[in-house]
Amino acid sequence: MAESYFQQTARAFCRGVFAEKYGNRHKCMNVVQTPATLECLTFDEVDDTHFACIRHDLEISSTYQLYLDAKSEGDCAAMRIFVTSLIVLVLSTAGAQGQGKRPGKKPGEVITRADFSQGGFGEDHLEVGKAAPTFTLKWFKPTTAPLDEAKNPSLALGTISLEELHTKKPAVLIFGSMTCPPFKGQLEAIDAVYAEFSDRAEFLFIYIREAHPDSILTVVNSEQQEKLLKIGQAGSHAERIDTAAVCQRSMKLRIPIAIDSMENKTSRDYAGWPNRCVVVGTDGQVLYKSKVGASSTNAQQLRKWLSDNLRT
Repeated sequence: MAESYFQQTARAFCRGVFAEKYGNRHKCMNVVQTPATLECLTFDEVDDTHFACIRHDLEISSTYQLYLDAKSEGDCAAMRIFVTSLIVLVLSTAGAQGQGKRPGKKPGEVITRADFSQGGFGEDHLEVGKAAPTFTLKWFKPTTAPLDEAKNPSLALGTISLEELHTKKPAVLIFGSMTCPPFKGQLEAIDAVYAEFSDRAEFLFIYIREAHPDSILTVVNSEQQEKLLKIGQAGSHAERIDTAAVCQRSMKLRIPIAIDSMENKTSRDYAGWPNRCVVVGTDGQVLYKSKVGASSTNAQQLRKWLSDNLRT
């Protein structure tokens, strides 16, 4: 069956947006920009690979839902709304974004383009009921007070392994970084889940490579003062440790924090970038995993799963 005008328009427009924002880093960009080649994308390709980039970059979840509705129902009217909404959103944010930038929630904050330089979301090799990948990482030793005035956060470091975590209680692993807006928006609630369930599970926030490096965010410095800070992609493990300490201090987190290696091995093993939740049982097997993607960390969903599955 031939595609409708609205389907063709939506595909063509999405293709144009991808070309403008992401250059040749995705397979759909290997086609010459001419009207004769607008058939290069299928809806499945947009849904599963490319639209996720725009959804993450612009956080246009309502438009994404219109897209899904139009795709499932074949509704031309909904497709028209989807295309119009996406055009309006892209045009309205173009000036603020500059070179892929957009304003943050607080004055002076800037969110940069997502860093897909290492292959994007990655492949999910985790299976519920199968062994979870092992790891040993540096971490901030648990303390009754937040990590604060230490000029050298590495002085508070120890090492922690997955085996140590799940010896007596299930281990809840939270992957993310401070520059991932959807994740940062869930961190306070995740910390509350930790406080609520820490008697039934061990928790570990694994700080991974930045989702939006070079973003400018409001942080709390070592003198406990708020300031704007440009958070780059760490060039060394020490830099990543420092950023994790800034995140802990700025968000007033109680949940223990570990720091992924510069090879990003743990993040890759768990498909944890840009954020994700995984629960590992005392037998070392995966009990729960959230989806892979930009909005994979949901405190409410995690709380419900823990309530339903962990005994008091």
